[in-house]
Amino acid sequence: VMELFVGSRTSPALAGEVRAAIDRAIDYATREMEAVLGDSPITQLIPVRLIAELAAAAFLGVEVLEQNGRSMDLDRLALALAAAVQLLTGGIRLP
Repeated sequence: VMELFVGSRTSPALAGEVRAAIDRAIDYATREMEAVLGDSPITQLIPVRLIAELAAAAFLGVEVLEQNGRSMDLDRLALALAAAVQLLTGGIRLP
């Protein structure tokens, strides 16, 4: 992933392809998040497209860390994010 980003800085053709791939990934994430979040209150606060862009940026960041030898506990991260989404959308009732 990093190599593509670095290469795209000096190659307009590669830059266009990288942007198109990122746009497709964000479009996909947006559709999936719209299906999951529906009319959740979080969508009143934060546009789903912005949430999808944040997710894509986080994924790319995780990939860069992994490529540079910094492993992450993705299962634990997924559980924490799921809990945060449930909390924000009213899925968890606090005591």
